[in-house]
Amino acid sequence: MPTRLVTACSVFLAMLLVVSFSLLPGGADNAQAQVFSVDAASPLKRPADLFTPGPILYARAESIGLLAADDIDALSFGFDDVTSPEIRFSVGYFATGAILGGNAVCSEAGTCAPGVPCPPEASADIFRTNGLGSASLLFDGDGLPGSAPPLGLSECPAGGPGVQDNVDAFDDLVPPLLAGRPAWRVYVSLAPGSPTLAGLNPRLPGGAGPADVLVYDPGNDSLSVYFTAASLRLDPADDIDGLSFNVITGDFLLSLAPGSPSLANRAICPSGCSPGDFIRASGPICGLTPCLLGGLGFASAGMASADNADALDQPGGPPPYVFDDTSPGKTYSLDPSSRSLQIMRTRVPVRPASPADLITQDPKNPTGSPSIVFRAESLGLVAADDIDGLSFGLEPVFVSGRSYALEFSVDRAATGAPGTDVFAESSHPGGPEAASDVFEKFEPAAPSPPLVPANRQVWDGNGSSAPTLQLLETSPDHSLGDNLDALEGSPRIVDPNQDGVRDLPIYFSLAPGSPTLATISASPADILVCAAPTTAACGADAVPTVFIAHGALGLGPGDNLEDFSLDAATGNVDFTVSPGTADPGVIFKRPGFDGCPGFSPCQRFSPADLGLLAGDNLNALDSLQPVQVCVTITAGADPHIDVSHGVCPACALCTPPPPYDVIEGELGELSEKPSGVDLSRVFCRADTLAADRITLASGLDPYTRAHFILVRNHGASDYGLSSRGNPEAPSAGDCP
Repeated sequence: MPTRLVTACSVFLAMLLVVSFSLLPGGADNAQAQVFSVDAASPLKRPADLFTPGPILYARAESIGLLAADDIDALSFGFDDVTSPEIRFSVGYFATGAILGGNAVCSEAGTCAPGVPCPPEASADIFRTNGLGSASLLFDGDGLPGSAPPLGLSECPAGGPGVQDNVDAFDDLVPPLLAGRPAWRVYVSLAPGSPTLAGLNPRLPGGAGPADVLVYDPGNDSLSVYFTAASLRLDPADDIDGLSFNVITGDFLLSLAPGSPSLANRAICPSGCSPGDFIRASGPICGLTPCLLGGLGFASAGMASADNADALDQPGGPPPYVFDDTSPGKTYSLDPSSRSLQIMRTRVPVRPASPADLITQDPKNPTGSPSIVFRAESLGLVAADDIDGLSFGLEPVFVSGRSYALEFSVDRAATGAPGTDVFAESSHPGGPEAASDVFEKFEPAAPSPPLVPANRQVWDGNGSSAPTLQLLETSPDHSLGDNLDALEGSPRIVDPNQDGVRDLPIYFSLAPGSPTLATISASPADILVCAAPTTAACGADAVPTVFIAHGALGLGPGDNLEDFSLDAATGNVDFTVSPGTADPGVIFKRPGFDGCPGFSPCQRFSPADLGLLAGDNLNALDSLQPVQVCVTITAGADPHIDVSHGVCPACALCTPPPPYDVIEGELGELSEKPSGVDLSRVFCRADTLAADRITLASGLDPYTRAHFILVRNHGASDYGLSSRGNPEAPSAGDCP
């Protein structure tokens, strides 16, 4: 039988525990119909608008950041299951299909039986295939003679361009609309000749190419280049004609329009490509170059060699945890080369995000980018500045003999020690991802069982393996993802009434070259402060001032303070420095505090203590309220748990019980579905625990919501039944 959670908990200084809970409504549901566009030669004559069957206008071009004269060439909402054996596609005008009995492509094209009223009709249809040499009809353009649901498009009379419609982009997901805009991000490529590609769109003044994938972000009302042709290992003169894309894994299939130079690239297709081929992204299957090997050739899909697959989709949907409200969130900055800065926008003045802006997750835009919570100007800075370290001045600092909980991030070059989560993320099969993630470390390490790694992931850039920071990770060619380089807790700490205006000061350091350093005669090793605004941005001052000068930290004016934890009331500081100053993976204590004598900083944690290698750059640091609890388990078909504060006592004579799985999750993410209780994303704290007790140690941010602990007998299918008798199971992060 499955096991149950029992016991009780407090919310902030205690940890993780509940006796009962209210089930929340399920996450966002989406219809499975079709959202599609038609090409410029279609009589519908609205190639930049999106429709649902009817055709019913779903979203105007302007509501997804485009111009009315643009021509959408490929479309995805980013949640396609690229590993699915089923592929949905449409074809261009005058496709013939493979002449094969039962193949809907040749039937709709009029080249095989059964006949259709006005052949060729295939361009207005949507087909599906499992790669066995033929395709079936999923949607028919006008629904006649009635073998598939209609899209409401023109197929009769025959005549091709100008007479018949041509579906040239679609996705089977229909995101909800908010104020006329899709609530999710929209990924598109545009056909050659689209004015947005020429730089005529104010949202994308730099323009783009027909082989670039663009993203419209509704939360920021922004249009930007998500993947460049170069990052996709394509020729800039290529034209992406179809796209199936999963933003969480970064994996995709694409098709290329006739005339694309990459169709002749033997590294992609050893025998040459066809515009009917579906090509897989670079990655674990294809290596550094996209390939046909991981996709599907035209013949397997029921097309002829000259047919053009000009629209592409696969089944899929957003995982439930995407819609989690990751409360209370984090506050952070990004380094100047982070691609998310080009997606986010400030409100007033309207500009792309800056490395001097402070950012937090945006639960109202869960599939998009984070939001700018404090723009540079509100901190007395300019957009050309770069925040390198951040604190709200209320952090616990290291004290010898006491427990210490910290969170950190690393730069793009860091690898971490084998066996740690930094190592796992930096060696991710899709490319290094650790720089956009947050990891935790607790000192002293909790006693076994189980063995706790030297660092453990607690936030993930794109949400694939932990709660999301809504950041971008690596491109298909392993080019730059986002790099989180300053870290703090929830913005509510300094804006408790959540009116958007700070009520408390913010402390930060600036990277070398930041213009404000010269303005205020400060150095990148100084800690600066911007007071809560009164008559100016920083109290009565227009610019920040020096709070602790570099000399008081034991640093020189040419050193670079990377990030720090600060108790502003005492001036106690733990900090890390950039390469060139000292080992960038060390956490130092300010001289004069906690037994650090003299005028030089003292090392408190080595890279090895944090699960890093010498030379790994720890470039973001935060400290939290440390909490340890002991979970004791009473064996049985429905095991019982009790929780108490502190470390579990040893039990040398205890007989190992049947093994257990132990998970931890956030109470606020629970939802009830028809099939049971969705625990959403959880963390596996022990897999096959062969003991009757386990110490869980972690750190808590202010405003942290209550967590839960659940235990099951290893091998059980769920974690017990709710008060309504429904089985409880997580949607991500479960123990193996």
